[in-house]
Amino acid sequence: MLGLGNSLVAGGAPSEWTPLELSNLLSWHSSKLGLVDASGAFPDDGEALASWEDQSGNGRTMTVNATAQPTYLASEQAVNFSAGNMGMTFTEKAFAELTIYIKVKFTDGQAINTGDILMSDIGGSDFARPNLTPPTQMRWRINSANKNFTLDSAIVADQYYVMGFERGPTGDDNLEFFLDNVSQGSTITNPTTNAFTIDNYYGGNKAYHKEIIMCDGRISDAERSLLYNWMLTR
Repeated sequence: MLGLGNSLVAGGAPSEWTPLELSNLLSWHSSKLGLVDASGAFPDDGEALASWEDQSGNGRTMTVNATAQPTYLASEQAVNFSAGNMGMTFTEKAFAELTIYIKVKFTDGQAINTGDILMSDIGGSDFARPNLTPPTQMRWRINSANKNFTLDSAIVADQYYVMGFERGPTGDDNLEFFLDNVSQGSTITNPTTNAFTIDNYYGGNKAYHKEIIMCDGRISDAERSLLYNWMLTR
């Protein structure tokens, strides 16, 4: 996809790489762009979100689907999911090959294990969330089957992480979970016929979110490095 990384700025020099360069980019949500309050404006500090616009050009905007709405936190330039029942919905997607990356900070160590980040309709068969207390696993549920990735170290509060969910980097049917660009635990075999079907972003529980990027397919090692370095600066 031709993106901003191939554009020219003053003097003819290329501008920085952006997620628009990713293969199979499906959606891109940034807390610096596209946040919308009930009046249609960018929210003030502490104001509730009505929607979160997609920056990919594919029109996959998220809208509020719960009574408790996530809010904008100006001091962090982040979306604040301050309770487990906050959520936003998007057009349902059944991923075979997939790449999903988020930048997130949990604000309460005891709350990390109490909320899904991604999920199908409430009570559905597919979700992703940190698991155990302290959270030493990342759990995906795909077609009602739990796939648990053991983390190199437990997730702690008050630290931003770049989390990556991928199917395909080491083989068509292989699931991997990346934490700060490091693959965690053992690769888990799960056939692509078991689609990861999601339509809700619940953000976990008591967490700040800066960036969400989804691709409908795998990315290369080089793209993964570029994506990770991009998210570090967000």
